[in-house]
Amino acid sequence: MKALMVFLLLAVTMIFSIDPKIIEESIPSYPLISYQTLKQNDGKNGKVWVAVGGFVYDLTESDAWYKGTHMGQHDAGEELTYEILKQSPHGLVKLDGKKIVGILAFTMDDLKKFNEKNGNKAYVAVNGIVYDVTHSKAWRNGEHMGRHSAGSELTHEILKLSPHGLSKLSNVYPVGVLVFTLDDLKKLLRKERKESLRSS
Repeated sequence: MKALMVFLLLAVTMIFSIDPKIIEESIPSYPLISYQTLKQNDGKNGKVWVAVGGFVYDLTESDAWYKGTHMGQHDAGEELTYEILKQSPHGLVKLDGKKIVGILAFTMDDLKKFNEKNGNKAYVAVNGIVYDVTHSKAWRNGEHMGRHSAGSELTHEILKLSPHGLSKLSNVYPVGVLVFTLDDLKKLLRKERKESLRSS
């Protein structure tokens, strides 16, 4: 995450000729919180965390989340972006002033589970951002156009093969970032090479 922030800082500085100290001082620094750590903070161990819009919030002191449940509808230890933004009557208002403990991070193994099967949501990753496509009309039953499956990293497909590119991602919800193990990176590089050979 620190490397990404440094890269973004350098890019913005070069493009806009802005003093990097000004930018660095205005960007809060949050640790990455693994999806597995979020799941563990479900109220049963005393901590009540939920993730919304990629941020993990500590709601332990909130009476509305007593014992890790909110209104009998939502459980702590979950990613709840759609539920809070689209279904909740209060939206983000109740999160104002709540402590952000970090940025939600998914591994490739975590991402694979979000294929809209067995009651799971449908997530895809593009450019290191994980998006919830569960409620998108373009994604039904975890599939898009019969070619792409939820639970996948689709940067190459979106940037190189898709007619719409990144533009359709503004219609879905970012829910976290994708982190890679060394083995994950090797697999992705092999996949991208194979796709590049096919398209050339």
